[in-house]
Amino acid sequence: MIKTPAEIAQKRLTLGIAHGAFHHCLNNLTLGTTEKRFAKALTLELIERGADSVPWLPVRFGREDFAYSLPPSDRALAKDDFIWVDIGCCMLASTSDVNRIAKAGLVTDEEQS
Repeated sequence: MIKTPAEIAQKRLTLGIAHGAFHHCLNNLTLGTTEKRFAKALTLELIERGADSVPWLPVRFGREDFAYSLPPSDRALAKDDFIWVDIGCCMLASTSDVNRIAKAGLVTDEEQS
């Protein structure tokens, strides 16, 4: 399927909302915050930035063996945990599908590559 210029512009806008909201919330994330609390903050930020809905938003914290696509839990962020999100926000007829991974600590050279 070939997208029209309007569809491309809408997709870019939706993806921009997802990226911006993630980085904003990541910058405010502190150790001890639960997955549920981070997901709630991220959902609110997505809506504030213009998303119509957030039909899925798995959030996982940890160091190993992620069970992806599960709902957020009461697990609290600890030092050196990875932060994984799959952002699905909708705006008009466009849906984002953005996966992001960050780390609550220093990233090693191996992790960076």
